Formats: sequence, structure tokens, C-alpha cells
Amino acid sequence: MTAAKTLFFRLRTLLRDRTVMGLLLLMLLGLFFRLGALFYALPYANVFADELPHVIAAFRLLDEKTIIASFPFYYLPPLMAYLITPIIGAIGALSILFGVFADVSALKSYVLLYREYFLSVPRAVSALFGIATIPVVFALAKKLFNAPVAWIAALFFTFDFWNIHEAQIGHLWTPMVFFILAALYCMYRAREDGSGRYYVLAAMFAGLGYGMGQVPVVLYLWYVLSYAASGRKNKKFFILGSAIFFFLLALFSVLNTETFLNHFSSSAQSIAGLFNYRIDFLPYAPKIAGFSFAKSWQTI
Repeated sequence: MTAAKTLFFRLRTLLRDRTVMGLLLLMLLGLFFRLGALFYALPYANVFADELPHVIAAFRLLDEKTIIASFPFYYLPPLMAYLITPIIGAIGALSILFGVFADVSALKSYVLLYREYFLSVPRAVSALFGIATIPVVFALAKKLFNAPVAWIAALFFTFDFWNIHEAQIGHLWTPMVFFILAALYCMYRAREDGSGRYYVLAAMFAGLGYGMGQVPVVLYLWYVLSYAASGRKNKKFFILGSAIFFFLLALFSVLNTETFLNHFSSSAQSIAGLFNYRIDFLPYAPKIAGFSFAKSWQTI
């Protein structure tokens, strides 16, 4: 009873805080806009790009009862699929329980014909990550500048067209932005006061970001630099955080080796392209024969 009372009083105190209430209002408004395309163009399959592989991967994980997401068609990091798999599984189970489908076989038949309807699940997850980023933007801007700048940044992020557009899509970009900003905020806090929990959280957010997309792998460099620049170094938690980061890096790479090898090959070929060289022995080399980020940069 004491724990329940303590929680109640903490919640009441938070709700009386104007900053908390302002951020909650922004999040509610942001959610309204970000859920605007929840059922857009369903069930037409030919209007989707990177959304659908997550859904198909989730169904394969459920069907094969596995956590290994290394499917030939799944060219994306697996964390989004892992997030939506239990939600899709719960929808399927409830549909059978309440008689929408007679059995698992009937559900599978429906999924084969109308799997695009389930795109609303990753879109909802993306929208939630979008609004979760608002208080992170506020907190980071407040630390770097001041409260007025933080409110301007939060308002801009909440109503910015591009942020809303990306959060309406069930893809990796919006969750990845959340993990990147959350990791940077925790790095700043760790550098500021040497708190062990912020070292751990920074590494965890960076590692989970890699589970969404490869870009957050560069955050480890900032992790090292923030530690080096810190006036209150915490070597034990820096090493622990590094171990967590590289564990998550290895974990997500192993859970979808298709994506890891594909993206590793693309990156290596791009670097080789700077020197007009091609690495033929790399996996997936035939698939990316004429592709190079370096060539794209050179034409800008």
C-alpha cells in the first residue's frame, strides 16, 4: 500500500509540473498527426517500399517459431520486426479467440491474401517512437542551451512536416532517430556527472539504434569522446557500457546475417570505389555491382 501511495503522489506531483504537462500536450498533438496515415492505401501492395518486409518477417518469425530473422528477403535490421511480432501475434490470437477466424489455418489464409492490412502495426510503433522523441529533444536542448530554446526545439520537432511524414511510415527512421538522440542525451549526462547509469543507458540506446539501422554504429566514437572529455570519468561503467554496445552489435548482426553481410559489402564496395577498385570476393558483390555511395557523393 505504501508503494502505491508513493507512486500516486509522484504522479500527482508530475502532473502539477507545467513542463511535464506542456510536453504531454505536445506529445498528444504529435500523436494525432503521426497516426494520420495509419491505414493509408491499405490493402494495395504496390505503394509500399521498406514497410512491408518488417511485417512479412514478423509473420515468418511467428510461423517458424524462431528468433532468427535472417530471411533472404529481409534486407533490414531486425529490431522493428521483433517489436511488432508480439503485437501481430496478439492480434491473431484474439481474432481466433473471438471467432473472427475459425483456426490458425484460416488466419494464415487471410494473411497470405491481405498481409498489407497489418502495416498499421509498424506505423503505430513508428508514431509512438516519434512522440517519445519530443521530450528527448526538449531535454537535450535544455542541457545544451536553455529552457526557451528547448521549447522551440520541441515545438519545431512536434510539427515539422518531415518528422511527421517519417513517423507515419512503419520503417526504421523514426525509431532510429529516437535511439540516437536518447544515446546522445545520456552521453552528455554521463560526461556531466560521471553517473554509471547514464553510461549504461547511452550504450544501450546506441546498440538498440543499430538494431534499427546501421547509422548508430558511429555513436560509439562519440561515446569514447564524451568519456575522454569528461571531468568525472567512470572507467568501470565506461567499460561495462562498451561491452553492452558491442554485445548488441554482435547480437543484431547474428540475428540477421543477411542484412549484416549485405550492408557490410555495400560499405566496403563504396570505400573501394573511392580508389576505383571493386572487391569481387565479398558476399553480395554481384547484387551491388554498379553501386557505390562514393560515386553518388562525387556527382553532388
